[in-house]
Amino acid sequence: MPTGYQGGLRSGGIERLTSAAGTLMRALEGEAAEVVACRLAGEKALHVSRRHPSRLVLGGDSVIAFDGRCIGKCADMAHARALLLRLRGREHLPVSAA
Repeated sequence: MPTGYQGGLRSGGIERLTSAAGTLMRALEGEAAEVVACRLAGEKALHVSRRHPSRLVLGGDSVIAFDGRCIGKCADMAHARALLLRLRGREHLPVSAA
């Protein structure tokens, strides 16, 4: 029996194709994290769907709401480590959208 996300897709007859959007996405000043995640997920889906017009495309994105700001993906491991140290013990909210 198929398990997990990919297994569920396969059992439903859906072939999974992963394609990075390849675009630089940024939060706009004053946007709430939920709005940013939804907007970026939609922009990514639109970008990828233009390369694969006959495919069903699902875009997704995740950000972190922290200290009144919206934080996106880290550029490298050093940046990720610094961010984790900053977040440690402080209130923050991971937000994902698809």
